Amino acid sequence: MKRSLVILFLSLVCQSLMAQVSYTLDECKQMAWENNYTMQNSRLDIEMASETREEAFTHYFPAVSASGLMFWTTSNMIQFGIPLPAQIECLPKELSVGLIDRGKTAGIMALQPVFFGGRIINANKLAKIGEQVSEKKALLTARDTELKTEEYFWQIISLKEKLITIETAERQIAEIKKTVATMIDAGVASRNDMLRVELQEQDLAANRLQVENGIRVVKLLLKHHTGIRDTEYEVVADSLPIVSPLEYYMPPQEAVQNRVESDLLDQGVEAARMQYRLAVGENLPTVSVGGGYLYHDFTGRDIGNGIVMVNATIPISSWWSGSHRMKKERLNMKKAENERQNNREMMMVQIEVKWNELEEAYRQILIAEKSVESSAENLRLNNNYYRAGTTSLPELLDAQTLARQSCDKYSDAVMTYRMKLTEYLSYTGR
Repeated sequence: MKRSLVILFLSLVCQSLMAQVSYTLDECKQMAWENNYTMQNSRLDIEMASETREEAFTHYFPAVSASGLMFWTTSNMIQFGIPLPAQIECLPKELSVGLIDRGKTAGIMALQPVFFGGRIINANKLAKIGEQVSEKKALLTARDTELKTEEYFWQIISLKEKLITIETAERQIAEIKKTVATMIDAGVASRNDMLRVELQEQDLAANRLQVENGIRVVKLLLKHHTGIRDTEYEVVADSLPIVSPLEYYMPPQEAVQNRVESDLLDQGVEAARMQYRLAVGENLPTVSVGGGYLYHDFTGRDIGNGIVMVNATIPISSWWSGSHRMKKERLNMKKAENERQNNREMMMVQIEVKWNELEEAYRQILIAEKSVESSAENLRLNNNYYRAGTTSLPELLDAQTLARQSCDKYSDAVMTYRMKLTEYLSYTGR
C-alpha cells in the first residue's frame, strides 16, 4: 500500500514538472510580437493606411453614377388654356390642356478629372507617405515592445538569483544556528546569541516572501505582455558572457542615420511639402470631361439622349483666403524642417546618454564582482574566527548580511547591464 502511494506521488510530481513550460528570451520576444495588443494595433494601422492609399488611387479614374426616378402627381404638372374662336357659340371660350401627370426617367453619367491642380497626384503621394509612416511606427512599437519584454524577463531572472542567494544564506544561518546551539550546550554562548540568529532567520524569511511575491507579479506582467497562455511557466536565460561595451560602440552621427525616427522626420518634412502643394492646387483651375446617357418618357414616348460635356472651374475670390492657406503651409514646412534638425540633435544627445549609462552599468558589474569576492572571504574568515572564539556572533551575522547584499547587488548590476545594452543597441538602430 505504501509503495503504491509513493509511486502515485512520484508520478504526480513528474506530471507537474513536465506540465510546466519554460521560455527563453527569444521565445518571449516572438510571442510578444505575435500577441501583444499594441503590436496588433500597429499592424492594423498599417492595413488602414494601405486602404487609405488604395482609396486615393481610385480618384484617378472616372466617377460613374446612375440614377432613376418614377413619379405620379395629383394633377398635371403643365397646365394651360387654348383660346377658342368666339364666333362659335357652342364652344367654350378656352380649352384647358394638362400634361405630364406621371413619368419615369433614368440616366448614367461618367466624369473624368483631367486637371485638378495636381491635387490627385499629391494626395496619392501623401497617402503613400502615410503608409510608410505607419510601417515605421510599427517598427518603433516593436522596439518598445521588445524592450519591455526584456525588462520583465531580466527582472524575473534577477529575482530568481536573489532567491538563490537567500537559500544560500538560509543554509549558512542553519549552520551558524547549529554552532551556536553547540556552544550554548558547552556553556560558552548565551541564549541571547540564539535569539540573534533567530532574528536573522526571520529577516531572511521576510526577504524570501518579498522576492517570491515580486516574481509572481512580474510573471503576471510578462504573461499579459507576451500573451503566454500557460498558468504556470518559467523563464530560462542563456548564459551570455559580460563583455566590454566598447565592442558595441557606434559614433552618434552614424547611429542617428540608422534610427527609424530619422526616417520619420524626413517623411514628416515630405508630408508638409505635399500639404503645401495641395494648398496650391486648391487655388488652380480644374478641368474635367464627362459623358452619359439620359432616358425619359415625359411626353408619352420613350426618348433617350447621349450627353458629352466639358467642365472648367476657375477659382477667383478663393485666391484671397487661399493665399493665406499657402503661406500657412509654407510656414509649416519650415517648422517641420526645424523639428527634424532639433530632434536629430536630441537623438545624438540621447545616444550619448545611453552610452554613458551602459559604461556605468559595466563598471558597476566589475565593482560588484569584487564586492562578492571580498564579502565571501570576509564571511569565511568570520565563520572560522567565531568557531575559534576570537570574534563575536554579531560580527559573524553582519558578515553574512554583507555577503547576501553583495550578491544581490551583483544580480541587480547584471540585470541593469543587460537592459542598458539592449537600450543602447535599440537607440543606435541595431
